[in-house]
Amino acid sequence: MSRPVNSLAFCTVVFLSAALTSAQPSPRRDILTFASGKLSDQSAQLWAAWISDTKTRVFARQVLGDSKWTELRTLPARAVSMTGHSDELVLLLENGTWAWFSASEQMERFSYGPPLPDGSKILSLAGDRKTLLAIGQAPPPESQPPPGTQPATRPPQPIVYRLVGPAWQALPAPWPQPARISYPQQLSLELIDEQPWLAIRWPEQVIRLYALSKDAMAWTPGKSIPAPTELGHFRILNLAGRAGLWLQAGNGPGTLCIPDQQMVPLALTPPLPQPRDADLTAISDQQQLRLIFRRGSGLYEQRYKLDGAEEGQPVAMQITRHRTEPSVTFLAMIVMSVLAVFLIISLLRRRPTPPDQDTDDEES
Repeated sequence: MSRPVNSLAFCTVVFLSAALTSAQPSPRRDILTFASGKLSDQSAQLWAAWISDTKTRVFARQVLGDSKWTELRTLPARAVSMTGHSDELVLLLENGTWAWFSASEQMERFSYGPPLPDGSKILSLAGDRKTLLAIGQAPPPESQPPPGTQPATRPPQPIVYRLVGPAWQALPAPWPQPARISYPQQLSLELIDEQPWLAIRWPEQVIRLYALSKDAMAWTPGKSIPAPTELGHFRILNLAGRAGLWLQAGNGPGTLCIPDQQMVPLALTPPLPQPRDADLTAISDQQQLRLIFRRGSGLYEQRYKLDGAEEGQPVAMQITRHRTEPSVTFLAMIVMSVLAVFLIISLLRRRPTPPDQDTDDEES
């Protein structure tokens, strides 16, 4: 059961900053991670993506408690966010499309997902075992106002959608007023105990939290969390059924905003990664946090408790390539070759006897 919003007493530490300025888009992120939780003994518990200029490499740790990772599919596009739905990974791509696929050995469930209605752009995706949500924004009107005049209407407000079967359906809750979104880095969406939570970054350098009512008719305001001027990225985390925040302001693992407590800076053995080279996720059912980051030419994993305390030292991810597809191809070649041999033998046995040979047999 979801907890009421007014029962949360969020972070009380106030960041000191020189001046309050409007939020600017954060740089591209090259590392993404997401924990799907324990679905079965063999299902993927933790996902990660390593993103370059033109492609996204995807990794999964398929066996619970195993330190080995499997490299799955490489997508020919940049991913900008990662979530999950049931036992599948969901990636939002920079080109506006989204894809989902499983970590099964056969990889039989890979596909690109349906677009939002009316040409709306997906700003954010969030999913759990039962639900997949998207925040979409319709394109601005084609007609532009004359120079020096105010537009007659404001840009359309974002809409939250739920995937129902093969199509998206808009939720009735109106967008929180007067929050306006210019780019995806201004918001974070998450499902916590099946309840949607929304965090919006405001120009006043605060992050305001909202929880969707059970009837999906309204977003209930929660606490406002002070944010540093240099904040580049933030994310809602499921901290044992309660909404927490991860804030990134500069190099390193960032700061954890824990319900009922103050800001907790996360520690990490140097050298510290740049903001774009690290991402944090929560494995709520195991009471752990995982930081996936790039160091040199490799990927590393650092464990934390839900209170932000370190658990051990960073561990290099042991990655093996997915060999199912080449193996299947080789096996198929063998089967086809055997069938071809049997077909040739069968045709030779059924070949009719030449007429000359029949005549010679009769004369003899």
